[in-house]
Amino acid sequence: MRYLTSRLAIALMITTIALGACQSAKKTETSPSSITPTAPSSQTASNTASTASKPVASLPTDEWVIEDQEILIPVIDELGQHLRAARLNFLEQDNKAAASEINEAAAFLERESHQVSPAGKATLDKAIAALKNIAGEVKSGKIKSVQELDPSFVQAYQADTEHLWVVLDEQSWFPIVEKSTQYWQVAKEDFLNKDYSRAAQEIRKGTAFLRLEAHHASGEIKSALLASVKEIDQLAKQVKQGQVQNVKLLDDAFAQGHLAATRFYDAKAQQAMSEDQFVKIGYDLKAAAHHLEAGATWLGQEQATDLKAALKDSRLVAEQLIEGKQPEMKQIDHAIASLDEQSQTFSEEAMAHP
Repeated sequence: MRYLTSRLAIALMITTIALGACQSAKKTETSPSSITPTAPSSQTASNTASTASKPVASLPTDEWVIEDQEILIPVIDELGQHLRAARLNFLEQDNKAAASEINEAAAFLERESHQVSPAGKATLDKAIAALKNIAGEVKSGKIKSVQELDPSFVQAYQADTEHLWVVLDEQSWFPIVEKSTQYWQVAKEDFLNKDYSRAAQEIRKGTAFLRLEAHHASGEIKSALLASVKEIDQLAKQVKQGQVQNVKLLDDAFAQGHLAATRFYDAKAQQAMSEDQFVKIGYDLKAAAHHLEAGATWLGQEQATDLKAALKDSRLVAEQLIEGKQPEMKQIDHAIASLDEQSQTFSEEAMAHP
């Protein structure tokens, strides 16, 4: 009965959790030339080699606290590392070590709680209490199944990701922005190779990052991101069941996801502009440009003249801002506006496709 209750708790929590973001050993920016979704990949998410002669951006080895067909909880930071270690120790029947790792995870959240708002601290405090409680039960041998750990782990992960951008600065965050592109490139390759089960899982890993971004959005932009996540996850189910025959359905759905993310980061840049947070403007422009180029590429429009001009101008402004230089305000305004205009243009094109 306890096992069923635990699984139910996970199912309820996972519908709202901001799944996403992987902590990779190597964090590098995907260059514009690497966003080539029609090309086969030489490396999958598990670093499996391929004989393809034109590889797309390879994925670093990612670690997951939980990774199955229903739940995806990646290692983002120290919290994820402790939770993953706790789970592995428990599976090895080392309850003492598992309990110690869970307590370390609680300590991480306690340190983080001093950086958030009172409302955020209340959320973290509940997660901390749940972790400490489960640690005691693990140590005493009351927990008999690893699935009984998962609700507390999900709760802690959710509390952490709600305040992730308080802990991670923009530079640390940016590699996470690129993950959807990378996973969906691998998913398309798997789909073309008729490995539908794996393609579906890679699709879901990509949408995990849109969920994370949607968690920090609001209003119409949040609705658009969540709608795109829902559509792509439904597509993943259909892919797994072999019901999708036309790869263009993947291309268009991925494009819409990226274009929704473009509008999100463009809006963040506008907000940062109103607060005179110029480095943030730079990273938001950089993220918006990445998603815009990726969306256009899935539509086969990466060579469009207006797009290339908008990307060039916005990236130039972004790099100047990140480096601490001060472009003219009209240049910043133009960069934000041009990315928004292009995202709207390509969104309409994606929606027009059958």
